[in-house]
Amino acid sequence: DIGAGKSTIVDGLVTLLVPHNRIVYNRAAGAESRERTLYSYVRGEYKSEKDDMTGSAKAVALRDENQYTVLLACFTNQGYGRTVTLAQVFWLRDRQRNPERFFVVATRPLAITEDFSDFGDNINGLRKKLRQMDEVELFSSFREYSTRFRRLFGIASEQALHLFYQTV
Repeated sequence: DIGAGKSTIVDGLVTLLVPHNRIVYNRAAGAESRERTLYSYVRGEYKSEKDDMTGSAKAVALRDENQYTVLLACFTNQGYGRTVTLAQVFWLRDRQRNPERFFVVATRPLAITEDFSDFGDNINGLRKKLRQMDEVELFSSFREYSTRFRRLFGIASEQALHLFYQTV
């Protein structure tokens, strides 16, 4: 049905695989403009409500600006018996609309509940926790992250991911 989240799943995969400066969110649903943004996804905005004081629409979000968001996907090739997990961790700093982030590539399954929680109240605690795990690599730039996951996936050229995004 409309509004079930199909385009949100596509946007999640695109976020994991394509540089953020190239993405127009909700494109799979035919969006022409920037009706969705990385900021709105990080906050978990899911509807708008009319503000009785101003009469304008205001986004309703699941998370406030003091929380973090993890986007994670596990890709498994059963034929080779290999799993690669890609993750990105987002948080908002000082009311900025452009989320901060770091990137994770693991050659084993990871899960948000088990691997991305219980690290204290500082995002650096999460980085430290992840760095101590076997088969887990952290990256501060998309370019390094992309180079690593493309090597693991056997994708020789960045152009293949650009073609994927154009197909979306």
